[in-house]
Amino acid sequence: MTNQWRKPVVVVLAAIVSCGGVVGCGTVRAGTDAAHASDMGPELHPRTGASMSLAEAAMTYERIVGPRNAAMNRLTDALDEWEDLDEIRKRIRELVAADDNEAQRLAEAWWPRDVAPLVDELIRQTREARRAWLAAAASETEEELELALDRVDTVLARQSSPAGRIRAKLGLPGGD
Repeated sequence: MTNQWRKPVVVVLAAIVSCGGVVGCGTVRAGTDAAHASDMGPELHPRTGASMSLAEAAMTYERIVGPRNAAMNRLTDALDEWEDLDEIRKRIRELVAADDNEAQRLAEAWWPRDVAPLVDELIRQTREARRAWLAAAASETEEELELALDRVDTVLARQSSPAGRIRAKLGLPGGD
C-alpha cells in the first residue's frame, strides 16, 4: 500500500488537534432532507439561556472539546502506526461519535456574542466533514480507506478551522 495520503492527512489532523478541534452551525437541520439527515448526525437543539462570560466560555469550551481532541489524537496515533484496518475504522467511528457529542454540546451553550458565530462555523464544518469520515469508517480494504482519507483530507483542507480563532477570543492557548 502506498502511504502518500498518510502525511497530508496526518498533518491536517495534527493541525486540527492543535487548534482544538473542528466543528460549526448552532441552527442545524433546517431544510435538510431525510436522505442526508443521518449524514449530519443527531439533530441539534437550539440554544437557550443567558450568554456566558468569557471566563465561563473558556472553561466550557475546553471541557467540551477535550473528549473530541482525545479521540482525534487516538486516530492520529493509529494512522501514524498504521494499525490494522479494524483498529483505524474503530478510531474513526469514535471520532465521529465525539464530533457529534461536541457539536451538540457546543450548540446548546450560549456563547459570548463575538464567539457564537465562530462556534456556529465550527459546528457547520464538523457536519460537513462527517460524511467523509463515515465513508472512511465503512472502508472494507486498505485501498478504500486510502481513497476515503483522501476525501477527508480534501474536505478538511478547504475549511477555515475556526477553532484557533475561538481559542484566541477566549484567551486560551493555541489561538490564532
